[in-house]
Amino acid sequence: MSAWPGIFVIGLSGEVGSGKREVRRLLEELGAFVIDADALYYRAVLPDAPGYQPILDALGPTVLNILGEIDRKKLGERIASDPAALSHLKAILHPLVRQQVDTLVRARKGGVVVIEAAKLLDSPFRQSCDAVWLVTNEKGPLTSEAGITAIENTGLPQDLAEKTKAAWKLVRGPAALAGRSRRPDSRLAALLRLWGEGLRRFLRHPMAKVGVGILVLFAILMVLHPLLLGTVWPRGVYNPLLGYDLNAAPWPSGPSWSHLLGVDAQGRDIFSMLLAAIPPSFEVALAAALATLVLSTAIGALSAYYRGALDAILYNLSSALYLVPALVIVAILAARYYEEIGSWEFGLIYGALVGGGSAAIVMRSHGISLMTRPYIDASRVAGAGAGRIIFRHLIPHLLPLAVVQMMLAVVGAVVADGFMAFFGFGDTRFNLGFMVYNGIFYLNINPSIPWLQIIAPTFALSLFVAAFYLIARALQDLSDPRLAESRRIK
Repeated sequence: MSAWPGIFVIGLSGEVGSGKREVRRLLEELGAFVIDADALYYRAVLPDAPGYQPILDALGPTVLNILGEIDRKKLGERIASDPAALSHLKAILHPLVRQQVDTLVRARKGGVVVIEAAKLLDSPFRQSCDAVWLVTNEKGPLTSEAGITAIENTGLPQDLAEKTKAAWKLVRGPAALAGRSRRPDSRLAALLRLWGEGLRRFLRHPMAKVGVGILVLFAILMVLHPLLLGTVWPRGVYNPLLGYDLNAAPWPSGPSWSHLLGVDAQGRDIFSMLLAAIPPSFEVALAAALATLVLSTAIGALSAYYRGALDAILYNLSSALYLVPALVIVAILAARYYEEIGSWEFGLIYGALVGGGSAAIVMRSHGISLMTRPYIDASRVAGAGAGRIIFRHLIPHLLPLAVVQMMLAVVGAVVADGFMAFFGFGDTRFNLGFMVYNGIFYLNINPSIPWLQIIAPTFALSLFVAAFYLIARALQDLSDPRLAESRRIK
């Protein structure tokens, strides 16, 4: 009987290569929530994890590698030759993992939970499961003996799917769940639930909270500017390019109730100019994000799947773009065409250079590692074509890393756009960099110019870029379990 009232718990086990991963995938599609106990055991021995120091105290430093991490091979050899060491290891890890599993299961509101573990039959979880499924390559019918349901894998994905669904029907029956069941999620509902859980985890990250908060503030200011110009602020005074205030003369002047950041040497309100300079930065950020995400994911997926000549061509092109930094290329283009290209075009160019260069190389490497996973081989055996494998299996697993690369590209694009304007490449492009350039230009003419004309846009640009950087770091932590564990993100 399950140790968690209201929840039906299945223990899933099987040897390497038995098809256990494919059964797990089918169960997830049928609506079950799967907990990888083996991954929890692995994370429990990482440096700074709760099991690391107790294992080191019990078994000594001989199980460590040169990086100070617990070497799984050395640990396996030690417990194989020393039964006492195995007992110590179980006494340390089992309570830790049991506590984590208990937290994850109790977070569910009902339905079916699957605990996947390679050594489930020898673990404390067996007694906590309502049913135990053993995926095996050995021949035999679907049977239930001593509480164990054997699912034979004949090597045919369709046959394995039918046997899994047959066992699932028994689990979903009224006698098994005693009224605790809920209808399996549709693919769309399961996807929305998955993204919802990911969004909640993301928003709990401290860096994500700060980064998103800063972006929301900038978005509010961006919307606020046209509203103020249309209602409270006279356009003749607060127009960011042509406005001036005779009552604030002599120009420039410092902050006042009418002009929170003062006016510049031409009588223009600095706060109004600051608000007007925010939208172009958002345009550059959005364009760079889209270009980087689409291009890096496409190159990574195509190179990883097709390999051969196509991979060689794409990889060499990416390497060539990587050798020449994107900032250098856009600086060369801006020296001649900066006034002729808008914010969208600038962002697309920068995003294409990064997405086709460094980001594509990272995505290609990750894609190649994904192509070695068992579920890719299972899809091929089942007759899946290139389009299905790329769009259903490869790209969804590339997206988390692609989003991280996208955010890092946005940081570079916004900084590059600001610096191009700061260097004076364009007199008609109004953005935060142009405000700094304009302030320094008039500073050389009139040393009494208020420093807020330079400090305000500089601080705003730094804060805007920092927001995307913090979001990228948060996404990187959540997409890499080792980073998340090392920083103890919950």
